Amino acid sequence: MRAFILSATLLAALAPAAAAQFTQFTWTLDNPQGVITILSADQMLFGGGSGGYPVGTTAKYMTVSPADALISVHAATIATPKGRCGDSIGLWGTADDLHVFGDCSSAQLTFSVHAGDTIVFGYQVLVSLLPGDAVFGNFSYRPFWSKLGGALAGSAGTPTLTGHGVPEPHEPVSLVVSQAAPAAPATLVIGLELANAPFKGGVLVPTPDVLVSGLVTSPAGDLQIAGAWPAGLPAFFSCLMQLWIADAGGPKGYSASNAVGVFAL
Repeated sequence: MRAFILSATLLAALAPAAAAQFTQFTWTLDNPQGVITILSADQMLFGGGSGGYPVGTTAKYMTVSPADALISVHAATIATPKGRCGDSIGLWGTADDLHVFGDCSSAQLTFSVHAGDTIVFGYQVLVSLLPGDAVFGNFSYRPFWSKLGGALAGSAGTPTLTGHGVPEPHEPVSLVVSQAAPAAPATLVIGLELANAPFKGGVLVPTPDVLVSGLVTSPAGDLQIAGAWPAGLPAFFSCLMQLWIADAGGPKGYSASNAVGVFAL
């Protein structure tokens, strides 16, 4: 099991602080009934007002996720001093994910999104009035894929490697390479730790725990490796990947992409 435990060094490379501020994103407010709303760096509040709002009232803050990411937020309904929470209220996490809350309750909502998905935080009054408030806080946003260094330029420039998809069992994921030498043999190096070792005039970023050989770039110097994220991996499995390409334009007959890191659920 040791090889699957995320080391402190790898954690620092792959998992930047998940804490986020709401105001680091650009939000659009959809508030047709004029609900009291407050947006700050660490909180979103939807106020019930002095008399509450009727069934069907909705208010939403919406933004587009820039990356495949894991999101967590604490949602709660809170009674005002002279009122009580609504009998039933729906709190959004995404556009098609409405969580039904009872009277004065709270929960940590955790979910994954793809790049381009719409994140929605807000409420809908389902039963009775809402003389209390609905609050979102403790927001975190952590991309699944981290772009690291280590690229080594070759005959077609500096190869670039990016990762895409949500790494959950059976979900589609892909690695995309561009600006590599055309029609060249390549090997994908997968490691469970950071090596940062000198290699072929460059830097081998991952430890070479798994080598996927037999890959060949296209005549345009591109390569896409696609598949489904495997089931059965340990929780919070993480690894590093880097592509090495046979390239006469490299310092010792090779070029290399940057490394990417991925952490999975």
